[in-house]
Amino acid sequence: TKGDSSKKLIEKLIEEKNASIKRLEEEKDLIRSDLDDQKDQTKRMTLLLENKSQDSEKEDKWQTAINALEGRIANQEMKVKEEEERAQKILRQNQLLKKALEEEKNKGLWAKLFG
Repeated sequence: TKGDSSKKLIEKLIEEKNASIKRLEEEKDLIRSDLDDQKDQTKRMTLLLENKSQDSEKEDKWQTAINALEGRIANQEMKVKEEEERAQKILRQNQLLKKALEEEKNKGLWAKLFG
């Protein structure tokens, strides 16, 4: 019936949203891990820089490398934020679909047939 196909469609959409949320959470964890690795690299480079001589050419190269890493870290932080916002949006959609499914399940027989 129409109600059953609606339920199946909603359940399928919920499954797809759940899979998307799981994938986004895995991506977010990977990005966070990469971000932590980048921060560690920056710390190590900073320590190396502090131990190097005052040769300005070498310092310029280190500073350029650090600036590049800081840019990458900032970019990854922005990506993490965007992924978190996207995951939240999908989660809200998922909750709305679950609510719609529950409302569909709770409809009476006449409402399902003629509703």
